[in-house]
Amino acid sequence: MLAGIPILLGSPRPLIHVTWRDVGPAGQHALEQSLRLSAPMPLTDSRWAYEPLDTSTEMLLAIVSHPSVAETDGINRQTLTVAGATLSPRRGGLLGDVPTWAGGVAKLFAYGLFVVAATALMLFRETLKRGHLWSRLELRTAWAALLSNPAGLFTVWCSRVLGWMQRGVPSASAEAAGLFRIVFGTAVLAFVATEPAKPELLQSYEAGAAQGAYGAMVGWLGAYPAVSQALGWWLNGSGLLFIAGVFTSVSFACFVLGFLAWAAIFTLTTSTHAVAVLGLTLICLLPARWGDAWSIDAWLGRVLVRPRRPATDVQHGYVFWIPRLIIGLAFLAAAWSKMSGGLGWILNGTVQYHFISDLDHAIVDWGPSLTQNHWVAVALSGASVALEAVVITAALSQSTRHVLLCGAGALALLAGFALFQGVVWPAWWILLVAFFPWHRLKQSPGTMYQHASLDGAHLGIIFILVAQQFVASAFHLEARPLTSAYDMYSATYANTEEYESAANLVYRVVVYEGDQSRDLPDCLVDHRTAPLLPAAAAGASEEREHLRSVLAPCVQAEASMTALALEGDRRVYNWEERRFETRLRVDVIGPFSASWLRP
Repeated sequence: MLAGIPILLGSPRPLIHVTWRDVGPAGQHALEQSLRLSAPMPLTDSRWAYEPLDTSTEMLLAIVSHPSVAETDGINRQTLTVAGATLSPRRGGLLGDVPTWAGGVAKLFAYGLFVVAATALMLFRETLKRGHLWSRLELRTAWAALLSNPAGLFTVWCSRVLGWMQRGVPSASAEAAGLFRIVFGTAVLAFVATEPAKPELLQSYEAGAAQGAYGAMVGWLGAYPAVSQALGWWLNGSGLLFIAGVFTSVSFACFVLGFLAWAAIFTLTTSTHAVAVLGLTLICLLPARWGDAWSIDAWLGRVLVRPRRPATDVQHGYVFWIPRLIIGLAFLAAAWSKMSGGLGWILNGTVQYHFISDLDHAIVDWGPSLTQNHWVAVALSGASVALEAVVITAALSQSTRHVLLCGAGALALLAGFALFQGVVWPAWWILLVAFFPWHRLKQSPGTMYQHASLDGAHLGIIFILVAQQFVASAFHLEARPLTSAYDMYSATYANTEEYESAANLVYRVVVYEGDQSRDLPDCLVDHRTAPLLPAAAAGASEEREHLRSVLAPCVQAEASMTALALEGDRRVYNWEERRFETRLRVDVIGPFSASWLRP
């Protein structure tokens, strides 16, 4: 039903609000045509709502910077994207134009059917297993009993859900958990050692722009530089103690604390989803019992004959089950983000466009050749979404073969990112070790899943983990360094022209000396920084500071420079000749006086 909503009801389009400055009806109509603004709706005499036909960076820049535009709402002036805009009625569906709320009602109905079906299956699964067919009277009696006690229904439903989710947690020996601790801990420590924290990033523009709890954390680290400088020693020391099993719980908690500080700095220059899965895994493993064997703690316990708190086999199995759940949730969220708008991501053969986007970094250049045929691209797009959606079943299955197959599917996805796009996220690769059948170490296969339930701390973590991912995906939340909707590569394009118009521009710096101009070919500005130039030239202090840091290395030797401009070029792919070409001067910003660039 969810996939069919855009087909039947159409899709809403973003609306932006534009306040015009002293333009008559004829002039306004001409501006609407030139700025590609459709479906005009008056709000006040000078304020109108529009559906933008072209949401490319250069067109949005043209709108916000036009002298006849006094104010806009629904366009983020920093990123030059449509953000926070209201939505138009749904259009383009088989049923014609329908109100925006119709899609919400349809989604609510679909979710309601899911809840009813899930409740029935979980409450009556034993009856279903026996193949018993209910009579109409039995059905009415069962539902009447349930609906007469909603609180009891909710309690039973939650217990059934949690019981069903942990069915895939294997019984494991303390030795299996201890061996996993050594392998997993070594891999994580090696990862953070090869990507040391860079304290200088805490003084960057990105750190100053960080907000919320993340901004407070980054600000605190910037205020105490000794902490970030000692972070490497802290991680290495606590990590080695954890691997050796010395005060395992305490040393691991110290390592997690250091990892969160490291991740806060690391994500200043990279996307959240690159490390979020590993950060969540470490937090969820805080109550893990993996120091009961193959550790200094266990050896001292035997030497000193010290009694220790008993642990069930399922608590040992939890240590390599929770990474399966987390990476499965991440891939499921990625599939959700691709399918949230319907089947377009698959039917457009979207993988072919993302192969092109990262072709320069790819290990092999087979991507465009593999997806040259549209239906092959569609098949690969569908296969990637299907793989992402089924990895989660590894955390719910009691079959070792099924878990290994899901692990192979996750490996295939990550290998595809690396081979065809050059994208390697070590944090995700590390979690693949959890798909190995660790529970077979010193464990009888006959009792592999015959175990008691997890305790309250573990169940609470599972519930919070699933709930936060649902909220993040439903509301497209991104909160560094731990929360992400995992919407990487979820954008889709109906055709090549739409893909090319969405490609980011790269701006060349052009300096003026009187009436003469020349390029600085080695000085390039990205599409996020270039739009700051008009505000910086007008006197905005924050924008000036950022542009000075970007442009100073390029223009410091240009003593005779009187003005500068930015000329945006777009790199496009020639599908027939299979090579990249550059379209020059797609967008020009300036020229503006350069006097403010000098100290």
